[in-house]
Order: sequence, then structure tokens, then C-alpha cells
Amino acid sequence: MDEFELGNELRAVALMNLGIAEVWSWRIDEAIRHLEQGLALGRRLDLPYVETGCLAHLALAESQRSLSRGRERCQEAIAVAEARGWSNEPIACVAQVAGASQ
Repeated sequence: MDEFELGNELRAVALMNLGIAEVWSWRIDEAIRHLEQGLALGRRLDLPYVETGCLAHLALAESQRSLSRGRERCQEAIAVAEARGWSNEPIACVAQVAGASQ
């Protein structure tokens, strides 16, 4: 793995964590923007943990505006987690809670 790839992986994780902090701080616009950036980068680099984390927290953030969009993100996150055998992992639980609260 070269430095460029590692740098992009760190950027994807940083964007996910920034977006998560913004969700819990009720900075919804910023959260959505950073989580979408992290999601795109995570998908491009094939980082399913980042993809799941971004989708799960996007489900929480986007449900503040649109329950149907939040539900879609929730279902996407659960599908990625289940494909990896992560149904009982904390990262998947966020999506499960988001889905149950809608």
C-alpha cells in the first residue's frame, strides 16, 4: 500500500468520525456533507466499515429531513453490515436503532 492510498483511507475514516460527531452535536447540514464525502471515498476504496458507519449515521441525520431517505440509508447500512457478518457489531446497531425509531 502506498502513502497515497493510506492517506485516502485515513481521510475516509476522519470524514466518517467528523460526521458522527456533527450528528451528535445536531450540526445536521455539516454531518450530512461530511458523511456523504466519507461514504463516497469509502466506497471508492472498498472500506466497508467506513461505508457502514457513514450510512448508519446518515440514516440518523437524514431522517431529520425525510423519513423515507433516512430509512433508505438505514437499509443500505444494514445490508452492508449483514454482508460482512457484522449484524451484532456496534457500527450496525446505529442503523438498527435508526430504523426502529422511524
